[in-house]
Formats: sequence, C-alpha cells, structure tokens
Amino acid sequence: MECLGLRLHVVDRKSCYLPYDGMVYTPNIGKDTLLEEALANADAYYRLFTNPYLHWIGDPVMEATEDYLKATFPYCPAGYRRAVDYLDRDDFEDGENLLHAQVHECTLTPSQPHDEWEIATRMMQSMFKVTDNIYTIVPRGRKSILPVIAGALPY
Repeated sequence: MECLGLRLHVVDRKSCYLPYDGMVYTPNIGKDTLLEEALANADAYYRLFTNPYLHWIGDPVMEATEDYLKATFPYCPAGYRRAVDYLDRDDFEDGENLLHAQVHECTLTPSQPHDEWEIATRMMQSMFKVTDNIYTIVPRGRKSILPVIAGALPY
C-alpha cells in the first residue's frame, strides 16, 4: 500500500494515501468494507505459491498453511475475513483495481471505472525484494526500530 501511495504521489504531485487513510481506511476499521485488509490476506495466500517463499517453506508446510488459511479466513476480523472473496486470481485483480481507484479518489465508491486500472500494473509491488539488504541510518546511541536478523534468510 505504501508503494502505491508513493507512486500516486509522484504522478499526482500530492498525497493520495494520507487522505485515503483518513477518509476510507480509518472510518472502515472493523467493517467488511475494508478492502485493503481482505486483499492483504489474499496476497499472503498467493505468496505461498511463489518463490522465494515456496522454496523456503517447502511442500508439506506450504500445503498445511494453505489449508489453514482457507479454513481460518472466514473467522478473521471484519475486512480481513473477506480474503475468501479474492482467492480466485481474477477476483483478486478486480479487487486490487478497485483499491487503486479507492486510494486515488479517497472514497469507497470511486467514479472512475476500476477496470481502467488494469493497464497500471504493479502499482502495489514492493520497491525492494524480500531478499534485499535494507539499510537504515540510526542516530548514535539509538537502536533501529526495524527488526534486525542478520543472515536469517537464505539467498
């Protein structure tokens, strides 16, 4: 989401993400209208089937995790539980396009047809790979607020 926000900021030369957060996300916390969290859960499900996660997890654990997620999604909090509506790839892409429009227009019901976002691919893709080294600058005598586990992930 933050990557989408940054990309839209560059294009529009103003923040879309902060108004979206205040006008759409925050007012919908605890409601099934919170599309962002439904898609986040569905995305976690999809990542099981891609590398490097599939390689790291392995088949038996991946299959158990897949079964667990499918069984537990309906019992998640409001918004998050709607992941079951996006486990089909086409439904996920439609939901993602709608979310792009929601963030851009800062409303649950954007006026722009959300299928127009189909051409704007990878808007929410991370700017870094999960295996990238990310460095932070921390003031002398302070610790990073980011988790630091050197060498924990195989490359």
